[in-house]
Amino acid sequence: MIRSSMHNHTDLCDGNNTPDEMVVAAIDAGFTDFGFSGHSMNEKYFNEWGLHDEDAYIKEINRIKEKYKKQINIYVGIENDYFGRTKNSDKLDFLITSVHGFVNSDDTKYYSVDNGAEELIAGIDSVYSGNAMSMIKAYYENLCKAALLDKPDIIGHLDLPIKHNEGNFIFNENSDEYLKIAKDAIRYLSAFSVFEVNTGGMYRGYREFPYPKEELLYYILKESGKVTISADAHSINGIDYKLDEMEDLVKDIGFKEFYIYENGEFKRHRL
Repeated sequence: MIRSSMHNHTDLCDGNNTPDEMVVAAIDAGFTDFGFSGHSMNEKYFNEWGLHDEDAYIKEINRIKEKYKKQINIYVGIENDYFGRTKNSDKLDFLITSVHGFVNSDDTKYYSVDNGAEELIAGIDSVYSGNAMSMIKAYYENLCKAALLDKPDIIGHLDLPIKHNEGNFIFNENSDEYLKIAKDAIRYLSAFSVFEVNTGGMYRGYREFPYPKEELLYYILKESGKVTISADAHSINGIDYKLDEMEDLVKDIGFKEFYIYENGEFKRHRL
């Protein structure tokens, strides 16, 4: 069973529980290693869900790390957004790179890809003249740019724009055009870090499969990419949601191994 997860949030950003509550739940769930990955901040774009004080966050997680060190290994990280860059990379144990949205041409308006279909459609209409594939292309380009800057440990929720696209409501995520854009990004990103198999959207009821979806996982395998498994938990109830099922999934896809963060580094585990 998986005993490590690195993508977790607290009430210091957009989570529902305190760091202490998350750690106690992780211990109760049998984790040996547990990472905190608070959202980086951009006060202009996403003031409501980023860390308002990164220094205080890092200090708090380091306090937690010391408090529970005899029971669990705790790591302090940040989920670093392309549009909100951390200035504290040197103080972190690990880094996740993600993209959560896009901005208009005059840099005055931010649109989230995961804050609801209405906002996403409005952004596509306003910024990309209704062309959803132009938004998709920019999203993956920005993810690649961010990874080049960060050299992160983990690529966060690779295909996040599909979150509100159930039934191809906004764009055709099964089209050759979409898949080519996503696969080009995978080919580039495979050189940088580990892709997470993220169950957060499943836990919150948005999709029935993880990020990235199975077809992209097959392509990650083809490109010799590495995968880890995480819950992207925002509450104590979601910290281990379907992690073991994801281990079975990647095995069924054909992965012979996946990576677990243990004792301060990624370690390969055979399937």
